[in-house]
Amino acid sequence: MQQQIWLTTFLILWSYCVWGQTPFSGPTYQSQSADSKDSELFNTVVNNTQSGPWYSWEDVELFIESMNTTFDAIADDMPYQFGGIQRRPKLIHSVGVIAKATWQATSNPFTGVFGKGCKDVLFRLSLARQPDSSTPYTPGISIKCLRDGVHSGNLFAMYSLQGQNSWNFFKHDLTNHVGDLSNSAGFLLSKLRQRFASASDYPVFIGLSDLASYQDDGTEVANPVFPFRLIFHPYINWHNFYPDTQPSTTFQQQLESTLTPGNLYHIYAQIEPEDTMSQFIKIGDIILTSPGSTSLFGDSLMFFQHTRFESDVNYRNDWGPKALAIMAAQRNVDNFVYPDLPFN
Repeated sequence: MQQQIWLTTFLILWSYCVWGQTPFSGPTYQSQSADSKDSELFNTVVNNTQSGPWYSWEDVELFIESMNTTFDAIADDMPYQFGGIQRRPKLIHSVGVIAKATWQATSNPFTGVFGKGCKDVLFRLSLARQPDSSTPYTPGISIKCLRDGVHSGNLFAMYSLQGQNSWNFFKHDLTNHVGDLSNSAGFLLSKLRQRFASASDYPVFIGLSDLASYQDDGTEVANPVFPFRLIFHPYINWHNFYPDTQPSTTFQQQLESTLTPGNLYHIYAQIEPEDTMSQFIKIGDIILTSPGSTSLFGDSLMFFQHTRFESDVNYRNDWGPKALAIMAAQRNVDNFVYPDLPFN
């Protein structure tokens, strides 16, 4: 009887291991150089340039799948869920455009990617949901820094969970600490926030400590140093290029036909929670090295792991209560958004 129990347990674990590992995960894949992983991923990205489907935020699966997977899965493609039954679908930010890029660091006091930059970046621009006349665009960016011999560093930034009143993707700055939601945000957004809150006490904050923990050559940093918040400020030529009015093409067609290699975003850092805009420092640039491309893989299977802000608080205990106070204050403001840095 005991042997049968052990055999059954082994088979369950073996099945999970077999079905749980995806093509772009696991020790063999992660041990490769950043260049190799970047090449494999981007070849898959451009293999099928069809766009994926939009999903409704009323999709039941969005509210039953575990949000812990979003933070805990170490992979560059969508992990399996429900015991390996299916690949996790990308229900939010399901349509976008991807380009190759570099993170070019300027002199700053931070470590890892922040201090040294990253030469192998996959940069995705997407909308959180399908645009309509009431909420034109809900822009967001996802950054994947491929690193030698270790897992990728990932980052997300948005303007607002509630979107903007413009059809210009580059209208506003984006940040990894998107404003928290007030009671006026509506039922679906509030439920979505609640789902993320099931996996983190800071559901609207994305942590930065992992990007500070390794350089892109895989060198581990003994004492990571990173800022409290990042701001991605569009280069003015992109900010001015697109009109506020609805384009005649789809969002992804518009970006695919216009994005070209060159500087795209300035990267600014808010070092401490109490710092004001005048104290922000520039720490780098996002520079596209390829045109933008639509991608079925990017829209359906490419995975960008989230970093809990709790990971940052592990290094900076004083940030925990300050972050909670910031979110509480934002919840008292309808559709709180951070002001843009000057465009000049």
